[in-house]
Amino acid sequence: MDEPQHYLTQPEIINSLNGFVNATLTVDEGTINGPFGIKFNTRLINDQFPGPSFRVNAGDNVELLLKNHLGPNNQTFEENVQSNYNALHRPNSTNLHLHGMHINSMGIQDNVLLNVEPGEYQPYYYEIQSDHSSGTSYYHPHLHGSTSVQVFGGMAGAFIVNDIVTEKNSKFNQGIDQDLVLIFQGIDLQGGDAAFLKVMDHGGSSNLNVNLQNPNNIDYNILLTNGQYIPKMKMRVEDVIRFRLVNGHYRDSLNIGMTSSSKDHCKLYTIALDGVYLPSSKPRLEERSIFLPSGGRADILVQCDQSGKFELTTVVDETLANYNNIWGPRKFKEEYVPNNVQSLLTLQVEENSESDRKKATNVAFLKLPHLPAYLTKLTDNKFKQERKELDTSFNFYFSNDHGQMVVNNQSFSMDDNLVDLNLDTFYQWRIGSAEPYKGGYPQHPYHQHINHFLMMENDMATNGLLYRQGDLRDTVPLYNSSSPLIQFYPADYTGSLMIHCHNLPHEDKGMMATATIN
Repeated sequence: MDEPQHYLTQPEIINSLNGFVNATLTVDEGTINGPFGIKFNTRLINDQFPGPSFRVNAGDNVELLLKNHLGPNNQTFEENVQSNYNALHRPNSTNLHLHGMHINSMGIQDNVLLNVEPGEYQPYYYEIQSDHSSGTSYYHPHLHGSTSVQVFGGMAGAFIVNDIVTEKNSKFNQGIDQDLVLIFQGIDLQGGDAAFLKVMDHGGSSNLNVNLQNPNNIDYNILLTNGQYIPKMKMRVEDVIRFRLVNGHYRDSLNIGMTSSSKDHCKLYTIALDGVYLPSSKPRLEERSIFLPSGGRADILVQCDQSGKFELTTVVDETLANYNNIWGPRKFKEEYVPNNVQSLLTLQVEENSESDRKKATNVAFLKLPHLPAYLTKLTDNKFKQERKELDTSFNFYFSNDHGQMVVNNQSFSMDDNLVDLNLDTFYQWRIGSAEPYKGGYPQHPYHQHINHFLMMENDMATNGLLYRQGDLRDTVPLYNSSSPLIQFYPADYTGSLMIHCHNLPHEDKGMMATATIN
């Protein structure tokens, strides 16, 4: 079924001004008008899908006022689930999480235990440190019990810390022609209207009148880019476009690359993962694709050497055939069935006019900006021996044990502490999924707040597609097929360190834990 293509639009941008950001985010009911006549009511931020993008600077003070204009929760339902905190509930209560930011988790900063009830307002005040890493983070609600339905419905937006342009990195910034956000979110209709409405019903707790309209009876999942279905954009031959990719899907991973016919003329380079530049300081040419779990981000550069139409898309990779919760093919009767492969963006590449012609940027030789000190502890050679002598001090694993969503056999409790950590100390953990193969490997994206971690191993099962040694991450997919070793260094902030599965229904049901940084 054909759908008219529209030019790519960018979400509304809220910029920093003179070291300050002051903005209001209002959560209320809104309507999404999707492709193919699909229309439904949902919960939105500022009546936008996706929410506005923030562009801030290191050292900024950010003041946000979160207003919850949603109607009351179903009190009868809430009273019945009081004894089970790890359940789908309170869909009209909310809060805010800055996913990927190195920031304080206490008080009225990135405190995901704050609860903004319907009709309430909550101020947030973030002090972004002066040496914060530049890069792409994003924000979304994170109230335990209602995170999944609100993110599923479209509540998310980009949160970007701008590059500090210095003499050393000026060539890098001058070599980029456009800097664009691409947030990927889904309208999940596989299984028809009933499957979509079941998620929106949120275990029977929601009183939202969804009023889903699906006149063409679409019964497959649809990916949207900045709220648009396969938008298009113009660029010129040899232009270098920076795309800030955000996987805003509430559950599924995306395997993203160029179509096979586009690869010959459009090169894709990774420059940052999860809001942090590659420690190698050089762009990495991706011959295969980029795997983004739910909540994952990647900054990429795309450059095309010929005019024509080219596609950024989800792509097939045979090493992923037995892995669940991936937007891509499934292995069925030993054959690959690519029923979920979808284009994300069409690049209309045009020849340069004589007056516009310029010397092409050699992307491979661009030097990426330096990492801040709190991250170079994990990459600098002067700490290499100390890190090499680390023992694995903790084993962390997710599991769905007899229907219980658990971390190390425990469901989430605000009263429990998973492990004590010390500030300014190196740690080495083994993380993994304890669930065996069940017609496919269950996926549990591991997300750690505040402090990024260093991957100490390649994922051998997929030849390094899921994660690579030497990359700094804050969200990485875990399967029973591999249990990576990670190192991290709690810096700057004491208090609660949240760790959870970013398959968000799992998090709502208890697959989350709190460590304490002393």
